Amino acid sequence: MDVVAYFLSGFLAILFSVLAWRLRSNVFFILGVICTSIVLLIAIFSFKYIGRMLKNQDFFYLLFFASLLGLPVFFLIKSKLPTENNSLDGSSASGAVTPEYLDEIINAPDEEIDFEDGLNN
Repeated sequence: MDVVAYFLSGFLAILFSVLAWRLRSNVFFILGVICTSIVLLIAIFSFKYIGRMLKNQDFFYLLFFASLLGLPVFFLIKSKLPTENNSLDGSSASGAVTPEYLDEIINAPDEEIDFEDGLNN
């Protein structure tokens, strides 16, 4: 029963934390925090189960078990960071279309496209 509740609340925690990060909604943030705290409480109370996974060297299950707790925490922290540099890879591109970008595209030289390139005759 604990494992099913752990996986269900872990899935909901990831879902709500990603929605909180993408939509910047406080409602999803609060739901993500609630589900993440449920996951943490279940992990604390099922410490014997985690110890059994370590003893039996079930590292894949242990990694999955830990990721259900780590991913929501990551996205909940990312949801509260400023939005100017909030991409996953750390890039600073905002994605906004600027007049300079449009001028570069409009004034770019025309490309010569050979539609027969690569066809076997």
